Amino acid sequence: AINPNHRLLIGSTMPMSFVSGDYFSVEAGASVNDASGSELARHRIREVFRSAPVADAVDAFGPWHFDRIRRRLVSAARVETLSAQEFDLLDTLTRNPGVTFGRMMQDGIVARYLDDHCDTIKLKLCPYRNQLPPTADDFLWGADSIFNKLGRFDGMNSEMEFIAEQALIAYPLWQAEAALAATAKQLVMVGTGEGTHGWIPHTYGIIERYLPGQVKMMRAAHQQHWDINFGIINRVHVPVALLSMALLLVIIGRACWRRRIDDIDLLAMTAALALFGNALLTGVISGPHDRYGARMVWIATFVVLLAATRHRQARKVRDGG
Repeated sequence: AINPNHRLLIGSTMPMSFVSGDYFSVEAGASVNDASGSELARHRIREVFRSAPVADAVDAFGPWHFDRIRRRLVSAARVETLSAQEFDLLDTLTRNPGVTFGRMMQDGIVARYLDDHCDTIKLKLCPYRNQLPPTADDFLWGADSIFNKLGRFDGMNSEMEFIAEQALIAYPLWQAEAALAATAKQLVMVGTGEGTHGWIPHTYGIIERYLPGQVKMMRAAHQQHWDINFGIINRVHVPVALLSMALLLVIIGRACWRRRIDDIDLLAMTAALALFGNALLTGVISGPHDRYGARMVWIATFVVLLAATRHRQARKVRDGG
């Protein structure tokens, strides 16, 4: 168990570097330190990729040329494992039912559970069951939320976990319908810029609490006056992203129709599966947000550009160009 009075500092890094023209590596590391700086746990992952699509794209759109063009996508990974105690520590730090509970609350499932069970089960939220906010963000991060009044994560983790588990058992069909709706909504939420606008109340609270000398400058910044806006950018980003996802399905459908699959087709299938998996996991567990889609959807555009490049190169060969 972790002493709640200890101040634990969690740090992480994720550098990406190009090793050569058709190799690149990604290294991710996380560590947990106590207040004195002593390291309590460490976890590192390193992956090295070889990618034909990268070579094809650069060869087509720029003056750079690679010596070789790979015909397949290969990845190799080396993982330094943690001890059992370190896994327990990181699990305790990262295991949090708040986001799942928030998604159920946003769908109305929590209010229904409280209405059905508060007469027989004593829960902290029962007196507030008619005052629940409309969104998970308002509940978890609002300045004057019920969540704050009840002790935030320290005071509510056990109850949120209990309600989430029991509501899953009590309303399985409703949960399945909500999960499908959340997945579908998340698939099309791909706008750029969420989390960089003026509504970041938890961040404001942390700065006011721990860095009071910075509050005046923070409040004067353009971000806090909603002057940072991605509306014009999203007029391009969102249609391109949605069109790219649709074209992924066209590429996959064409491969199935021909009954012949090449490396671009496999990459398109992988990208489509990744996008669906991302929408399923983030939409169901945390609730749909633009930031979850935006950080993944560029892969669809990348694959479509690779497919267009391959098509153009094949046509040149056929035409003898």
